[in-house]
Amino acid sequence: RALDTFSDYIQRAPLKTLGLLNRANVLQELGDDGAAEKALLRAAQLEPGNLDIQQRLATHYSRTGQTDKARRYYAQLVKLPGNLSPDAFINYAAMLLQLGDTREAAVVAANGVARFPDDYGLRVNLGNALGDSGQHPQAVDAYRAAMRLQPARLDAHYNLGNLYLQQLKQPRKAVQEYRTALKLQGDPALDASGQREQRMDIHLNLASALADTGDANAAGRALQDAIDDAPDDYRPWYNRAAMALSAGNPAAATPDFEAAGVRLDALQRAQAQPDPALQEHAGYVLFHLGRTGEAAIRMQQVLQAQPDNIDAQRNYGYMLLDLGRPQDAKQLFDQAFTREPDEVDGWLGMLACAMLDSDPAQLGRLKRQFDQRFDRRYVLTAGLPAQLMRSEGYWYSDRFLQLWRQLLVAE
Repeated sequence: RALDTFSDYIQRAPLKTLGLLNRANVLQELGDDGAAEKALLRAAQLEPGNLDIQQRLATHYSRTGQTDKARRYYAQLVKLPGNLSPDAFINYAAMLLQLGDTREAAVVAANGVARFPDDYGLRVNLGNALGDSGQHPQAVDAYRAAMRLQPARLDAHYNLGNLYLQQLKQPRKAVQEYRTALKLQGDPALDASGQREQRMDIHLNLASALADTGDANAAGRALQDAIDDAPDDYRPWYNRAAMALSAGNPAAATPDFEAAGVRLDALQRAQAQPDPALQEHAGYVLFHLGRTGEAAIRMQQVLQAQPDNIDAQRNYGYMLLDLGRPQDAKQLFDQAFTREPDEVDGWLGMLACAMLDSDPAQLGRLKRQFDQRFDRRYVLTAGLPAQLMRSEGYWYSDRFLQLWRQLLVAE
């Protein structure tokens, strides 16, 4: 109905851009990106000097994955004089970060700050770009400058926490920033769902940072806070179960995996289209709960949608090992190995497949290659899987652990 209204308006006033822009908005909401693009291009023809329309076109191309066109429009926009919105710099730099052009993103963000020095979003954007390009001290300064501009906003604290946790490996400083962020206001541009999602991300990252400091009890409390904040979200249950596994307590993990599974099922039923990320997590949960056949079906569906998903390839391989299909598992481990030859988890799977294939020569070669590649960083002992579960977050079933013990004495 709204689309018909705007179409009537355009027919009555064909030289007015307002109807075209509103029509484009409705078409985007309906998923008709091609028609939305035509409306935006027509509006740009009618008002070639309108920077807002040019910016909408750049945003449209970025959102629809037409990054070359988006880049061309943004590059022109940020050089133009006039009443340009800071969002042009923010969106352009964010797109460049997604494309991996971190240094160019930092330049764009810095130019935006020079033009709009009092814009909070640009300061945060600059911190993101500097951090991703390896300019960590400057990134910290940019986030601190943003905090001075809007001390009641949480974004700069959250992003600085991420910098400390993920890049600078300073989890205690990350904890301080996350705890501060949870006391502050979210991005007012986010709707209620976006606000909840942002708070959940902070809760989860706080728990990770606390775990990295060695305070498992505090990490558990942080995850309980996340559960209390959003009891229907599966992720804190899932993460708490994974923490119990890392601590060598699979019995404590089981009820949390069960709770995560219930919430994942409800979330998937509410989705119009299957979400590979949710299917992947559901597969992990089912595998942990011993429902390996169901888990394998989920992981197969993930790989149909994402054939290059290396983690899914390896995990599906372990599921097939448990199901007594070592030849099929070997194909998956081989595929993952070609992409990530230094991933120790994949090596364990390949070694198990070689043993089950009754190929002692190949098994012996793989053992020697393992020793050469990892040079005592990892050692083929009975305790290696437990070490990896404890220190690096991997998980191995009881069936695989039995295979591993057989493998060590086989040659």
